[in-house]
Amino acid sequence: LEVQGVHQIQRALALLIDSGNYHRTLRSHRTQMKRKWERLVAAVNDDLPFDTGPFPPGGVSLWVAGPPELDCRELAAVARRRGVLIERGDIFYMQDDPPRNMFRIGYGAVNVRAIAPGIQLLGRCCTEATTGGA
Repeated sequence: LEVQGVHQIQRALALLIDSGNYHRTLRSHRTQMKRKWERLVAAVNDDLPFDTGPFPPGGVSLWVAGPPELDCRELAAVARRRGVLIERGDIFYMQDDPPRNMFRIGYGAVNVRAIAPGIQLLGRCCTEATTGGA
C-alpha cells in the first residue's frame, strides 16, 4: 500500500480536470496569449523601422528578422539600457558566423498594456543601433 507519491498528485489532477476549472483556466490563458500576440504583431508592424513580414500565430515569442545592417548584439545592448529586453538571435545558431540581424521578443510574461510602449521604444533602439545613434 502506497500512501504517498504520485497517486495523490494524480488524484488531485483528476479532481481539478473533473471540476472544469482546468479547462476554464486553459481557455482564459489561450485568450490572453492570443490578445498579447495580436497586440505585439500590430506594434511590431507599426513601430519597427523596417518590414518584418508575416508571423505565424501562437507561441510565447516572436522572431524578427531585421535588415542586414542590424546587429542584434548592439540592438540588445541598446534596448537593455532603455529597459527593453530582447534575445539575440545569433546565439541560437550552431554555425561559426550566424546571422546577426535576427532577434526574439518574448511576450508570455509581459503585461498586455506594456507591449505597445515597449515596441515603440524598441523601434527607436533599432534606429539607434543601425545608425550608431545618429
